[in-house]
Amino acid sequence: RFLITERARLTFEEIARYRGAIAFVGITNAKRVPHDLYIMEIPLFFPSKVLFAAALARTGYYISEPCDDGPWRRKRSRDAVPPLCSWVRTAFQVELSSFYRLPHMFLFDSAADLARRLATTTDAQLRRASEAMHHVS
Repeated sequence: RFLITERARLTFEEIARYRGAIAFVGITNAKRVPHDLYIMEIPLFFPSKVLFAAALARTGYYISEPCDDGPWRRKRSRDAVPPLCSWVRTAFQVELSSFYRLPHMFLFDSAADLARRLATTTDAQLRRASEAMHHVS
């Protein structure tokens, strides 16, 4: 299911029936859903740091906004600074992200790697990850 395109909202009981979830957030501030799934002990397939930073640096807001370290910014200005506009800042923010400090995440490096992990991860591995998440959350 692609939750961002559906109008219907899932209840806790409906979400809990899934054996796992794939989370690929479009901005670094969209942490709520993956963290909620983690707290619900639903195993998460999540992009690796390298893939996440590369994707963010080439999509939407991040590619269209001027960089906050550019000459456009007036000295001593209180103008809002566009967050994470350069790949360096994106990589820095991703490095600090709590997603990568959470154990029991299934990280993937590409679409092909995700497909391989989905095909080879067993029910027992998903159950063990879910049980281990219980002790962290």
